Amino acid sequence: MQKSAALEIALTEPVRGSAHQCDFRLRWKPAAMFLAMIDAASRHADALGFGFESMHANQMAWVLSRLRVHIHAFPGMGETVSLQTWPRGVQQRLFFTREFLLSDS
Repeated sequence: MQKSAALEIALTEPVRGSAHQCDFRLRWKPAAMFLAMIDAASRHADALGFGFESMHANQMAWVLSRLRVHIHAFPGMGETVSLQTWPRGVQQRLFFTREFLLSDS
């Protein structure tokens, strides 16, 4: 799947960091960024028909097994960023790749 086609089925939503998600420098903790990404992926999977309920009904599940991250800057407390996620494709008939992009709103 080409990136332009993938972006057509992308989920885009604003995400705002609150105090409990930030470190002493008032920047998002990496764990808070990852949780926002996983929450968005879960909502998007639901919308595409591959959420927990439908997967469970078919005795299947999706599991995060690998993560590769490039962080250029951490958002600050109260800063709203745009979180975008989309499915990218299948690797080795078993692994489904999902892309994420967090950018300035």
